[in-house]
Amino acid sequence: MTQDPEPLWTLDDMTRFLRVSRSTLFRMVGRGEVPHVRIGKKIYFVRAAVEAWLKDKQQGGGPHSKKK
Repeated sequence: MTQDPEPLWTLDDMTRFLRVSRSTLFRMVGRGEVPHVRIGKKIYFVRAAVEAWLKDKQQGGGPHSKKK
């Protein structure tokens, strides 16, 4: 038996996980601030990529960080 691929989260899953509104999440996606994939017109989020992104944000990384 094979394992399922990494779970994909929908917009609604991500809004609940990040505790942000849909409009905020759409804005973040449009700016390329959050890792996502588009399949047709749908937007999905790979759980492992989101967790890595959050870990990087917690450590002060990423393009919007203010490292000195």
